[in-house]
Amino acid sequence: MLTNKQTVKFLKMIKCGNNTYGELQNRFHMDRRDWILYIDNDFKINSISDKYKIGIIEFVTAPDRYNREYQFKDSDVFKLTVAGQNILDRDDSESWQRIFVIVAAIASVVSAAIAVIQILRCL
Repeated sequence: MLTNKQTVKFLKMIKCGNNTYGELQNRFHMDRRDWILYIDNDFKINSISDKYKIGIIEFVTAPDRYNREYQFKDSDVFKLTVAGQNILDRDDSESWQRIFVIVAAIASVVSAAIAVIQILRCL
């Protein structure tokens, strides 16, 4: 399974058009069971991992015989599900919050420096 940070990178690649199995597998080297956990599908893989199934991607065009034993092809193309897009949206929101915190900290330092300068001018 991918870490949260890797999952965001994985989803960003798909959103940016690097969305074939071949491209993604070259970057993330996941085994078939991990792919099945990430793909939104209706079958169970009958393992303890079933409870971790999150369905963050789906096939653009589902293969005719997609099942637990499916052998992925380099040309298989994926898109984000709503759950996958929600992960990216949450990551973007957190990024903006970090930027605002940094800007607020800088503004506080500048404000404090101006206050010190004003005090020193009055002495």
